[in-house]
Amino acid sequence: MNGEPTFDTGGGDAGRDQQYRRLGSIRSPLDRSPANPPSPTNIQAVTRAFELLEALNRRPWSTVGQLHKDTGLPKPTIVRMMQTLAQSGYVARDPRQNGYCVTMRTQSLSCGYQGDPLVVEAARPWAIALTRELNWPSGVAILDKDAIVIRFSTIHDTSNSPFHSTLNMRLSLFSNALGLAYYAFCPDSERRMLRNLAYEREADLLASRESGWLEWRVERARSQGYAERDPGTEPRNSGTLAVPIMIGDRVAAAIGLTFFRRAVSPDDARRYVVALQRTAAAIARQIGSLETFDTEGAHPLPDPALMKRIASGRP
Repeated sequence: MNGEPTFDTGGGDAGRDQQYRRLGSIRSPLDRSPANPPSPTNIQAVTRAFELLEALNRRPWSTVGQLHKDTGLPKPTIVRMMQTLAQSGYVARDPRQNGYCVTMRTQSLSCGYQGDPLVVEAARPWAIALTRELNWPSGVAILDKDAIVIRFSTIHDTSNSPFHSTLNMRLSLFSNALGLAYYAFCPDSERRMLRNLAYEREADLLASRESGWLEWRVERARSQGYAERDPGTEPRNSGTLAVPIMIGDRVAAAIGLTFFRRAVSPDDARRYVVALQRTAAAIARQIGSLETFDTEGAHPLPDPALMKRIASGRP
């Protein structure tokens, strides 16, 4: 694990269905795994319905077979759930596609959420500008306990995306580029705390890698100034480069660019890194401009004029 950094542009197409089913170390909050055991008060029908809605959001259309592979739910259960969701207006079925898709009504499930931190709001126009410049989707992610979560994505601003949707995906701090961009560049004390928090979630990953793999990943990212998705993390036909958005010595978020490996040369990748670093620095400056304090310095408040510019999509 040494030598000059290389950008792996090889790797065969794993197939769209496999891409959406095996997204590295992504874990849904609804996963019924040891890290998320079912509660005695859990209503399984509700949990399963939301599992299916999450899976449906990852493709334009999904068949019963694909949903079965995604969730592990029995096919008869999936059919009944799809019929119920269709009757409620959240799902539509198209016999020509032999599958299901979500409808516009699903947007109402998130319309009341107002929780994005200032860094995500500040990053939106810059992420859009980055995608317009490079023609690949970008994403902005923030820390959520033992993982990194994508809170803004420009997938719908480009047709060159390896994924249908990544919003709200929880990614590994160790194997995914956005996660490592946070983990490698945060202060040492925070990194030790995050390793302890993520140990259970990442135990299988660490056991599958050779000794010192994570330390090497951190050292390499810090020396290069950016993070890469681990080549052994699915889907292998795409890659991600990411950098931290730094506010002083603190990592506020991470921003990354995802692409098909075969379409990107090493020179392209180096150009992408420069653009990501430039964008991250601009977002950090934007945050500094947005935060104005009252005379007693009690709470940061967004500057109205700058917030209006951000809302209009102008960095």
